[in-house]
Amino acid sequence: MTVGRSGSDAGGLELVVQGTVQGVGFRPFVHRLATSERLAGWVCNAADGVHIGLFGQRASIARFRERLAAETPPLARVDRIRERPLSGDPPEGFSIVASASGDARTAVTADAATCPECRREVFDPGDRRFGYPFLNCTHCGPRFSIVQGLPYDRANTSMRRFAMCPACRAEYRDPGDRRFHAQPTACPRCGPSVWIEEAATGVRLGDGAGAIEAAQSRLRSGEIVAIKGIGGFHLACSALDARAIDRLRARKRRPGKPFAVMVRDLAVAEAYCVLGPAERRLLESPAAPIVLASIRADAALPDTLAPGLDRLGVMLPYAPLHALLMAPFDGPMIMTSGNAGDDPQVTDNAAARRDLASFADALLMHDRTIVRRLDD
Repeated sequence: MTVGRSGSDAGGLELVVQGTVQGVGFRPFVHRLATSERLAGWVCNAADGVHIGLFGQRASIARFRERLAAETPPLARVDRIRERPLSGDPPEGFSIVASASGDARTAVTADAATCPECRREVFDPGDRRFGYPFLNCTHCGPRFSIVQGLPYDRANTSMRRFAMCPACRAEYRDPGDRRFHAQPTACPRCGPSVWIEEAATGVRLGDGAGAIEAAQSRLRSGEIVAIKGIGGFHLACSALDARAIDRLRARKRRPGKPFAVMVRDLAVAEAYCVLGPAERRLLESPAAPIVLASIRADAALPDTLAPGLDRLGVMLPYAPLHALLMAPFDGPMIMTSGNAGDDPQVTDNAAARRDLASFADALLMHDRTIVRRLDD
């Protein structure tokens, strides 16, 4: 694409966009928008926001400016746009260029729940990421929990140690792919891995799909499993097993405080709780919060799950690891923070081996470092 500068209808404009615009697919969005308007220029991350240089017809630049605010990616939020005229010769085409440093004045979005497209892939036997517990794209996955600094680039996250394989790199470089410049993107060939250990001995019991299957087996048998998620460890056990709940309460010294649960999908949630449109919308939102919902009168739940209450804290799987783990279960699973007493939630593998062995029977762990703790 070549853009000329002849005539009074041509011009240049530089924009600095601030807000939640890093880690949300904003640069790929800008690239597609500029290309559709036949504009030349560049976009890059900087510590103070996203910088955009535009060259082309003034009417096209004006349309770009309007669409930039109206068509932002689902996880983005634009707080402020500064602009100034841009002079000089236009480049050939539009490109995403290397990030610039400076004083941080922008935000990285919070980690987002698995999007529908990634969830479809993880359960599609024909997809190369089938069964992979760490897939993501520009619309979902870890963000704030893996960031070590700004601008938000892979080199500034805990994914820097995982070099992309050729297939992932091709997607990362393809403007038409939803993984275009998705910084945490990975696959079984090049990304983080999962395994399970015996809590008492540290003996490795399984890897990959075998680790998830071993965790499922232990949960079915009434054991407690510590699970490393996106932002920290959780202690999990069956919410339908009164004896498992009693053991968890005794080990955590939590005699009466209610537990929140995770369920496979909305259908399972509605088997135990009354959900209206607002509750369903929240549960399926990118934030994937714990939602307080009324317990159904006929729900067969142990009295010790939420003693004396008629409401239950419910959440859906918000990471591929959770979705794979919960897939075979038709009932709820307790997910409570993995910590001792009032200590912070454990995020580190070594700390989990040291501090959670007295709570859990097994540890389901992975090798993606959690930089910033995030509880549910």
